Amino acid sequence: SHALDDLADVFTLLPEETTRDRVSQWGWSEARLRHVQSDVHSRAGHLREASEAQAAALARYPAGAYQGPAQVELHRALCLIASGDPAEGARHAIRTLQALPPGHHHDALVRRTAEFTLAAVPRAALSLPDVRQARHMLALTAGQSS
Repeated sequence: SHALDDLADVFTLLPEETTRDRVSQWGWSEARLRHVQSDVHSRAGHLREASEAQAAALARYPAGAYQGPAQVELHRALCLIASGDPAEGARHAIRTLQALPPGHHHDALVRRTAEFTLAAVPRAALSLPDVRQARHMLALTAGQSS
């Protein structure tokens, strides 16, 4: 958590040309800051902080962005799993993957986030229909070319 505080402090020191750049790989916008916070808090199981960061990130992505928003929605799915609802977490992951724009269903960063999310499902819940469907959907897209 101290590292996230330090990151937020450094963000305030970045030049405006860097924080205003929401498209290139060279910019570091507030959406990216909130994305990192969402990822870290989701993985750590800090559900309230994760939810706040997720809402903040999604509100700051530019129109037409799909990769970052999909990853943040998968962070939400991870939080649902961590809160004890693996079926709803799996359903949220399915909806997120299905909502990807045509031609982007095999995006490596989104897939990696989905794989991490579904790996968090407890062993006892692996046989739930929604969990099986989400894992099957991810396996199908793994065998197809992008």
